[in-house]
Amino acid sequence: MGDVEIDEIDVKILRSLIKDARTNLRDIARECGVSSNAIFKRIRNLEKSGVITGYSLIAARELGNFESLSTIWLSIDLDHETEAVEFLRQQEGLFNIFRCVGRYDIVAYCLTKNIQKLEEILQRLKKQEWVKAAVLNIWTQNGKLTLENVEITPTKER
Repeated sequence: MGDVEIDEIDVKILRSLIKDARTNLRDIARECGVSSNAIFKRIRNLEKSGVITGYSLIAARELGNFESLSTIWLSIDLDHETEAVEFLRQQEGLFNIFRCVGRYDIVAYCLTKNIQKLEEILQRLKKQEWVKAAVLNIWTQNGKLTLENVEITPTKER
């Protein structure tokens, strides 16, 4: 991480993200008295310097009638961002689709009744021309919380 200079605005940003990593940049900007663009740049700098190393979802152990809770992290062709978000919104089981800062462009949460339903979503996702790369985090309900990281490689055939 090295010598990183963090000022009061950076501290406010970090406090806000620690409280809720999904906090809207406009809300953080308002709290800090600077523009959303300035907040975006500061968060990028905090990530590049290693102060921010990632964002996590902490899921409840009990998923109710659902078998899996997943997060799908996507790196996309940003020229197709609107198309990508619309596609994701149409997928049954996907919810809370966010634009994110850092290694990935979009994160979507997925709650499915079974792994086969998740696999169907992934197969449709692999066929999308705008997908550059993706990582899937899966929490399954087998008495305890488990995590797997599964790389999703888009298919070349469209």
